[in-house]
Amino acid sequence: MPELVSDSDDLADDYNRSQKTHVDHVNASLKGRTESQLYMADCYLKGTIEKRDTKKAIELLELLDKKGIDEATRKLGDFFFIGGKNGSDKNLNLAVKYYEKLAKKGKDDAKLLMAECYLRGDGVKFPININKAKECVEDGARKGNAKFQFLLGDILLKNEGGLKKNETEAVKWFTLAANQKHVPAMSQLAACFSSGKGVAKDVQQAKRYFQMVVDAKATDKTSENEAIYKEAANELAKLKSLNGLCFEAF
Repeated sequence: MPELVSDSDDLADDYNRSQKTHVDHVNASLKGRTESQLYMADCYLKGTIEKRDTKKAIELLELLDKKGIDEATRKLGDFFFIGGKNGSDKNLNLAVKYYEKLAKKGKDDAKLLMAECYLRGDGVKFPININKAKECVEDGARKGNAKFQFLLGDILLKNEGGLKKNETEAVKWFTLAANQKHVPAMSQLAACFSSGKGVAKDVQQAKRYFQMVVDAKATDKTSENEAIYKEAANELAKLKSLNGLCFEAF
């Protein structure tokens, strides 16, 4: 008859296995194994198992970046975009440098991140540059990528950074992205129809697109669009109540 194993025994076994795996990665990292060096860089960045050591993490990632390891390049870009644990290491010049390397290799999402850098800016060291952001997304938008189309529309809708806004053109890009069920684009398009911005005011079209946003929530397993779903539901309720008041008036 097999012996009963307690939960604490299982936890101890798991801990021992994880420690052994960690030691294996430490040794393999010293021998130059890419997977293990990436693992160690994560440990140093997050402070898991190893003590948090940003300097060691960056050294490992830079070494791998020079070898052409895209995952390391991405991690470097993300680190300098966010700025580490408390944001103190934020450096958008470096973030763009690493994202641009990926973009040149055909990694389209890196261009989106470059655009975000130019849209956010970081004071005197990295000023906001709307024109640069626009350049980053135009090609992807023309190729039919909904994320690029939405961001281009969003840029054109605003009158910022010396770039002349073009509401009609913005609606065109929102429509193309919305046709691909891009949630933020559907929401923006609904708002445009509701306000008459860049397109003739059309309450029925506004309700239609807000309803599409609300319906999209049912199949969305992430939480990234939660605020958009909530706002769309509120706007839809307002439009429906206005319709009700109009009928009562007659």
